Amino acid sequence: MAQGEQSHEFELDLAKYKRAIEKALPEIPAENGVITLEALWLETAIPEDVIREVLANGGVELPPYVDKIVTRRGEVLYERGPSPNGRPAEPEL
Repeated sequence: MAQGEQSHEFELDLAKYKRAIEKALPEIPAENGVITLEALWLETAIPEDVIREVLANGGVELPPYVDKIVTRRGEVLYERGPSPNGRPAEPEL
């Protein structure tokens, strides 16, 4: 498989995972507008590193009652931004 084909296949897989995550989000209870990575993992069975990759690439549609997705330790992986679709969280300095 050529490098370009491998990259294209990876993008297609991420799009598939993104759709699965967006479908699962409304099924997960949010606490104060927050859903944890662990709850998302339990609901979808998608590996945590793949969920992180999807969230890092942005564009995930969050339900209206969800403001952000965090780890159990409090690391913000994704949060709703000024755009209606949300945006990746800015790294804290």
